[in-house]
Amino acid sequence: MAFKVNFNYPKYDDFGKVTGAFIGISDPDTGDNLSANVLGDYRTVGTSEAITAVLDNFYKRNFADKAMAESVVKIDELDAKTKDFAKQIADAVSQITALKDEVMAEIKAETDKNRDIIKLSTLTLNDALAQIDELMELMEEQNNDIIGNAEETDRGGLEHE
Repeated sequence: MAFKVNFNYPKYDDFGKVTGAFIGISDPDTGDNLSANVLGDYRTVGTSEAITAVLDNFYKRNFADKAMAESVVKIDELDAKTKDFAKQIADAVSQITALKDEVMAEIKAETDKNRDIIKLSTLTLNDALAQIDELMELMEEQNNDIIGNAEETDRGGLEHE
């Protein structure tokens, strides 16, 4: 489509300032004509800008309702997807929380088990150390007794000679 500008009449306010234009365009191949009131000064703009302004105005006026209806459908679709996604996230968070609770319970059970083993090991080690101390004391006493008996024997033997 090759539109041409048929007319471009400026519109003025009460103070003589240009506030818009009434522009008419046509397609010489099809004979289609289109005109629109547009905002802005189009006295010095090029032909393509004037044609674009008329077409934009036409599309906005005539297709806004259709575009609005389509956007409402898109918004509804996005809303449904958002709700579905939020539900998926909530389900995932719930599953992660349950898994975390299960793992934490296992960790606590293992920690308690290890604590009990350490307590038992410590008690056993302390008992073994106490028994070793008793044996060492007993051995020292026996050693002292043996040394004492040997010294007495040695003294006694020297006196008899």
